[in-house]
Amino acid sequence: MTEYLTLPELAAYARISVRQLRKYLALPPGQALPCYRPGRRVLIRRGDFDAWFQQYRTRGKAVVARVLHELGLDPLRELRKPQALMSARNPAGHGARPSPGKGLLDGRAPSIPAERRRA
Repeated sequence: MTEYLTLPELAAYARISVRQLRKYLALPPGQALPCYRPGRRVLIRRGDFDAWFQQYRTRGKAVVARVLHELGLDPLRELRKPQALMSARNPAGHGARPSPGKGLLDGRAPSIPAERRRA
């Protein structure tokens, strides 16, 4: 038997706020959460919600991590890289600020590699 849920029931089932569900209902027609509106009530079939929600399973950070991995980049290493640079520049620790004059460029203009310089 098909189970129809009201917004509060669906919110409890999915652990999503009613407000967020209403935002999903207001999306453009191709992206909106499918629902039935008999009168003023809003009903959503549990199966329709599960199928609609499933489309978001592969989006987001997992896709970015997979693409980075396919490109030969380690996403965790890339995230740690700025931290390693920061600790190398600032051996006193993460929270301490470097003293004036001991920054990345030490008051000098950045050097441009010879192959990138214009004649």
